[in-house]
Amino acid sequence: MRLRVEILAALFVGALAWPAAAQECGDDFNTWKQGVAAEAKAAGVGAVGLSALEKASLDDKVLARDRAQGVFTQTFTEFSNRMISTYRLKQGAANLKKYADVFARA
Repeated sequence: MRLRVEILAALFVGALAWPAAAQECGDDFNTWKQGVAAEAKAAGVGAVGLSALEKASLDDKVLARDRAQGVFTQTFTEFSNRMISTYRLKQGAANLKKYADVFARA
């Protein structure tokens, strides 16, 4: 259970930083992939990981499904009014206290 919480905390913290590091959309896929490969290599990703990245390809069905997500057409206010309930706020606040040490380490 503790490891699961730590993983969730790390993912949460990573998700907060993700938009700032996101690659620009709509550019050439191979150019993007070369840039990611260069960053991965500089970060110490090994041959197995780089080989897996080299095999990556575009999947038009995945892109179509991604672009069909209506949630991305909503403003933050619309989204938050729909998704952030009083219950979630209370549970989130309780979990922040309960797992404060995990969040501090993350």
